Amino acid sequence: MLGLLPDISNYESFCVVRNPYDRTLSSVMHFSEARWVSSEDEDERRTGFDKNLKAWLEMPLSDHNIRAHRRSQIDFIRNRHGEIAVDHILRFENLADDLSDLLTRFGIRNRM
Repeated sequence: MLGLLPDISNYESFCVVRNPYDRTLSSVMHFSEARWVSSEDEDERRTGFDKNLKAWLEMPLSDHNIRAHRRSQIDFIRNRHGEIAVDHILRFENLADDLSDLLTRFGIRNRM
């Protein structure tokens, strides 16, 4: 098998992570009707979010999509030894700047 796989030891790798609060909000909205989002009443938004968050946290982990949304982001970027397996971590909230810096580091002209 070793001869069949390309040598990727010299490749650079990166991932994009999200602020955990934004990621949680996104997941809660994905798995609920989230009617509270468009409410002008702050108490209704808070109560609706709290209710949907509780329901999301109580969902059985029988579906792989639900399990993936509930896993910590660090789990996706660790190798089997628990080590970070990517060279660069970009943040979604700062993606344009982080990606621009990465492209510059690679010597790629930024076309953004």
